Amino acid sequence: MECSRSNVLHGAVAVLAVLCMAAGGCVGLTSSSPIPGVITTPGTASVRLGDTQQFTAKVTGLSPATVSWAVNGIAGGNSTLGAIDANGLFTPPASLPAPNTITIQATSQAKSEFKGTSAVTVDNPIPVLTAIFPTTIGLGSFTLNVTGSNFVNGAKVMFGNVALMTTLVSGTSLTATGNATAAGNINVTVQNPDPGAISSVASKSLAVSAGPAASSAATVRFLEESTFGPTPALVKQVQQTGFTVFINDQINAPASTYPDPAATVMDLTPTQQIFFTNALTGQDQLRQRVAFALSEIWVTSGNTLPPQAMAPYMRLLSQDAFTNYRTIMQDVTLSPAMGAYLNMVNNDKPNLSAHTHANENYARELMQLFTLGLYQLNLDGSFKLDSSSNPIPSYDENAVQAMARALTGWTYPTQPGSQLQKHNPAYWLGEMVALDSNHDMVAKTLLNGTTLPAGQPAAQDLPGALDNLSTIPMSGHLFRGNLFSVW
Repeated sequence: MECSRSNVLHGAVAVLAVLCMAAGGCVGLTSSSPIPGVITTPGTASVRLGDTQQFTAKVTGLSPATVSWAVNGIAGGNSTLGAIDANGLFTPPASLPAPNTITIQATSQAKSEFKGTSAVTVDNPIPVLTAIFPTTIGLGSFTLNVTGSNFVNGAKVMFGNVALMTTLVSGTSLTATGNATAAGNINVTVQNPDPGAISSVASKSLAVSAGPAASSAATVRFLEESTFGPTPALVKQVQQTGFTVFINDQINAPASTYPDPAATVMDLTPTQQIFFTNALTGQDQLRQRVAFALSEIWVTSGNTLPPQAMAPYMRLLSQDAFTNYRTIMQDVTLSPAMGAYLNMVNNDKPNLSAHTHANENYARELMQLFTLGLYQLNLDGSFKLDSSSNPIPSYDENAVQAMARALTGWTYPTQPGSQLQKHNPAYWLGEMVALDSNHDMVAKTLLNGTTLPAGQPAAQDLPGALDNLSTIPMSGHLFRGNLFSVW
């Protein structure tokens, strides 16, 4: 503990007491009087970024027995050195201070000349390893993408006991390159540097395959279909590890995303740039490729919708890339972006006195473009024909009207802090919400004689209508079952 004025005075008072006693006593001072002082505990401490440290102060001979806390003489500390609250709880800064040693001070509120101090060393945090990609590599040079948290400048990805050439992308992402010389399973960890050098508690197993498992030509063709284009490194990797390993790695790869544009952004350029960045450099190539395919089936348009609508819509398609088609049907139907684009949002129930009917735009496109198509098809994609050799329609106008009425009553998501209205103002985060007083409660007859009973709320009619569509054969038109297994 650092020497302070309270320590000097403590000794001086003790000496004075001895002298007074030798002289026959001093008025107002006895050997049992509390000696003024402040002592902080612990006297020394090491604190890692992201952790906290509790300090306490013992005050003697002073009233009130309270203190004020400071870091390097700054009351309460700051964002560079770290902060300490009124109860003595110290929180390190977001990054290491320079130097990484600081002084915690507790100052008596009765007499400011009495202080207690503690010396603190701030160390790097313990890295947390969440995932590596890929999980299987071939012999030779390789690149790993590592995700987790608490990564700092100088962090190293450890390939067994070998430190790889590592690049810090962010506090949650690292890339590392190396060379595998033998087949087998290798433990991968992350090590943060001094001060306080330490490795992640968790490790991930990386399989090194002896390969090759596929020809170069077959691998290139496979990657042309499953990514936005093969690279020499990726061809080599997949050629050695095989297609199944690549698919499994892609399904488990962290998903690229689309940040929400600020409210001031007026054009689609930032979101378009993110799309191309993901396509060129994203590690989840297969997810991005499938999401792009879905965007060309479940079409919306940045010419109609604002950027604040398109980014969440692209996230939705990416999220659902490896789900089943029925899930996609429901998620897209409830998307405020699709709701605005094809007029399902604020779609009111029919009003006979006003001579209005439910908007049919989304209902018609849902059947024509997104699921059934105009005409029934054979397994080979040819038209099914009636007795007069005419194509057989998949649905009629009555089915369109019934579907439109089943989808009434939905409006934009309710903004945080607001109340649900008949027509909520435009808001793009989350699913649309239903107001049953605006939903058509009359019975509806859908395809194949399926009936939605009268009195059902919107949240029951919508899945019922989608279930009806999902049971109609879509042979030759769209995916069925698990989207990716068919894709």
